Amino acid sequence: AVAKFIDDEFISDIFVIGGEAAVSAAVVEDLEEIASVRSVKRLSGADRYATAAALADEVGAAGEFCNTTQIGAVLVNVDASFADVIVAGPLAYALELPILLTTVDTLPPDAAGFLTDEEIEHVVIVGGTAVVSAAVEEAVLDTGVSDTTRIAGANRYATSIEVLKAISGCNNGTVSLDSGGVALVNDASASDGIVASTILGQGLRAAGVTPALLVSDVLPTEISAYLAATPTQLDTGAYVDLSITAIGSTTSVSAAVVTAARTAATTSEPLTATISAKAGESSVSFKFSGAVDNTLCGGTTATGTSVCNRAHYRVAGGSLLAGDSVDITGVTATLAIVGDTLAAGDTITLAGGKVKGLGDDNRRVAAASFTVPKPTPDNQRPRIRIVAPVGADEFAIRITEATPALGEGIVKEEITINGAALPASATIRKDDPASQTDFVVCLNGQTSATGPCTGTAVVLVAGQRISVAKDAFFDASKNANRTSTVTVQAAATKAPRVEIATVTAATTVKTGSGAATTYSVATSASDGNIVITAKPDGAAGGALGNSWYVSWERLDGGVDDKDSIGRVTVDVFTARKTIRIATDEDATIITVLNALGANDEFNENFGAASKDEVPGGTKFFPDGTASPAVGRVPLSGGVSQVVITLTYSEVLKTFDAETVVTDNEDEPNYPYTSDDDSTWTPVASYEPLDSQIKLTLTSGSLAELPTAGSTINLAAGVATGYGAGVTRSLLDEDRRLRSA
Repeated sequence: AVAKFIDDEFISDIFVIGGEAAVSAAVVEDLEEIASVRSVKRLSGADRYATAAALADEVGAAGEFCNTTQIGAVLVNVDASFADVIVAGPLAYALELPILLTTVDTLPPDAAGFLTDEEIEHVVIVGGTAVVSAAVEEAVLDTGVSDTTRIAGANRYATSIEVLKAISGCNNGTVSLDSGGVALVNDASASDGIVASTILGQGLRAAGVTPALLVSDVLPTEISAYLAATPTQLDTGAYVDLSITAIGSTTSVSAAVVTAARTAATTSEPLTATISAKAGESSVSFKFSGAVDNTLCGGTTATGTSVCNRAHYRVAGGSLLAGDSVDITGVTATLAIVGDTLAAGDTITLAGGKVKGLGDDNRRVAAASFTVPKPTPDNQRPRIRIVAPVGADEFAIRITEATPALGEGIVKEEITINGAALPASATIRKDDPASQTDFVVCLNGQTSATGPCTGTAVVLVAGQRISVAKDAFFDASKNANRTSTVTVQAAATKAPRVEIATVTAATTVKTGSGAATTYSVATSASDGNIVITAKPDGAAGGALGNSWYVSWERLDGGVDDKDSIGRVTVDVFTARKTIRIATDEDATIITVLNALGANDEFNENFGAASKDEVPGGTKFFPDGTASPAVGRVPLSGGVSQVVITLTYSEVLKTFDAETVVTDNEDEPNYPYTSDDDSTWTPVASYEPLDSQIKLTLTSGSLAELPTAGSTINLAAGVATGYGAGVTRSLLDEDRRLRSA
């Protein structure tokens, strides 16, 4: 295997370390026979100490020790154990320092000669006085060496940690410690540690020297304690994503040792995702426990660790198809499935370790899986209400059903008057073409396929019984209606009057449905890098949010704390409608988002997200200046609505909504239609063919919306019924609104 590797990699020059007792002449001959090899050179001496000196001579000029500007060398004792040379190897390689060997009590002549001949100025002794005595250290100084540094711990495991600290403390501009990675090496597996020393010195992750930590058949207490103390964040504020590499097979570093190391090193849990979806829908929601990488979200094909990388997701056992997409708002991503819907039992998965945190947050999102549940059985039959005023040439069929089946709905063959079929001239109209629950029967037909009813040849007569047959209408769960019958009542002798007037509590205005639902909620008006958005059902939902503020403040009175760790505090003061965010000069977008996400009251009522294309590690300056802004920033854009329901004493032929708007919009608790975000629906006169009138009012100010106890003015004539000779209501009515 070794010969094949040398040939495959076109290695031409081979150095054999040690005499023939260590590497035989036969091995050298075999090496010389390899096609790629041009030369084989043996470096050896009379003993291991001389061999180490010969190797140091071959390497040539020594490097400087850290930032001392002194030419250096490393001195270790391997007579009883190779443990110290294993941990010294990466340091020596990175600094280009030769490694010399010594006994416990005597500095070998070859080592002393090298120190003198090469004018070494600084010697790094690895190990305590039990392995390299104070007498040896004195002998080193006697060779002309200016300074010594001893790196040692209470035992070999502690010594490996001290070497790690020495690498970290070098700061010579060319050598740095990879603070995010360590290698585990068995103290009894010298071959593993020695051959790995060069690659560890280069660094496994191109982020600096990867230190070697010694283990045995178990994880030593010293190593466990060190791993447990590794920080969640660096001084820069970046999250640590510690990489642990085991050198050698499981015989050298067992799976149990690796597991124990990983457990000890875990100082922060991974990010998590909560998946939600319903059968019959075409979208899936992923809510993350913190801000995640949103690179190239919003249209461009995302790759890598981005949450919008389609390769991270699977639906119903397969990868996403062409047209399927992922986008994210705040900490909630939406997977949109094109041309299909989810079925009960479909499994949705997010691959673990693929999506990372935002910016410097190198935590990964743990694997998540969700099985679409069976929908709650719908055993409720559709309810049919027939509105049939005497003397009218039309009547309405209103169906109460949340999930109607798609199709034509009611057909004329399923409707009878006094047991007989409808007149041949009769047609069925939908005032809303998309509606599956509201139908109008025109007894004399329509002016056009979508036009109003026309003609008076046939009108409803008191005493007639109108029926809709059983099973005329089905909902999505295949529940059917029962037979519904109504008797046309005699003509009213009085003008229609309001029997009850109610108003709902204010709610946040929403448009669309399902995945396309949007809410009119308040957002922060800051020009900074973070946008705060009220939740529609929280304490700042709808117009309520327009009275909230975000107060940006500086920690420590704005005095620089002289470190590079970003600090953020978050407080929510509901009584004063204020979110206080205090930052120091090192706060970044990610540290602010994480602090907001850790505040339960904030999460209950608000969401936060970075603005588009702003790196998570960017310093957080809400006003775009050189320091965080100080002051109160308002939230705006929230809109609320109420619904007024007027229940009349009879079915109305007309309702003059325009007059109602004109008579009330200048009254307290009512919005002006000319104001931004203020509307009345409907706003014009129409033919309701119903005894209930619903008026929807919206406003960006709750003070401009009526509540229970408010009064609505209804002028004479705003409502007309179908009664014989009665075409107008006779009196003005000021009705007090009750709670709906």
